[in-house]
Amino acid sequence: MPSKERVGLAQLKVGILGIVALFFITLLIFLLTGGISWFQKTVPLHVYLNDASGLNSGSPVRINGIPAGKVTEVKLSGETNPARVIKVDFEVDEDMLRQIPSDSIASVASDNLLGSTKYLQIDKGKSQDIVRPGTTMKAANTQEFQQLVQQGFGVLDSAQAILQKITDILNQVEVGKGTIGKLLVDESLYNSLLQTVTQVQQLAT
Repeated sequence: MPSKERVGLAQLKVGILGIVALFFITLLIFLLTGGISWFQKTVPLHVYLNDASGLNSGSPVRINGIPAGKVTEVKLSGETNPARVIKVDFEVDEDMLRQIPSDSIASVASDNLLGSTKYLQIDKGKSQDIVRPGTTMKAANTQEFQQLVQQGFGVLDSAQAILQKITDILNQVEVGKGTIGKLLVDESLYNSLLQTVTQVQQLAT
C-alpha cells in the first residue's frame, strides 16, 4: 500500500501537469485566433487632430486598411491651435513601422456608412524615409471637407424649397386655380379655346 507522502507527491505532479497543459492550450487558442500578441513589440506614435470623431482608446490602427496596431489614448492637448485640439497616442507593431513613410497621413475613418465603428487610418506616403518611434505624424486636413459638407447642406435646403414651391403650384393646378389650372379643369374654357382655334384655322384657310 503506497504511503501518504507518495500519494500526495503524485497528486501534486498531476496538478502541475494539468496547469501546464491548460496554459499551453490557452496560448495555442490565442495564437490561432489572433486574439493577442504576447511577443509582439510595439512602437509608440502620435498625431494631433481637430476632432476625435468617436475615436477611443483601443480603436484599431490600420495602414491603408491593413491592421497595424491600436490607439492607446485620446485626450485634449491643451493647445489653442484649432488643428491640434486632440492628441491621439497610438502604437503600431514594430515590423509594420517600415511600412509607414515619413510623409504618411493619419486620419479618422469609419468601417461603415453609419460611422458607428471608428479607427485610425494611415495613408502611406511616397518618401523613402520611414517614421521613427515617438514621431508625431501629419494629420489630414478635414476643414475643407467640413466646409464642403456645410455647402452641401445649403444646396439641399435650397433644393427642398424649390421642390416645395413646385408642389404648391401642382396643387393649385389640380384644384383649378390659375390659368393653367382652369384650362385643365374647366371644360367650358377648354371648349371656348378649341372653338377659337377652329375659327382661326378657317380664317387662315
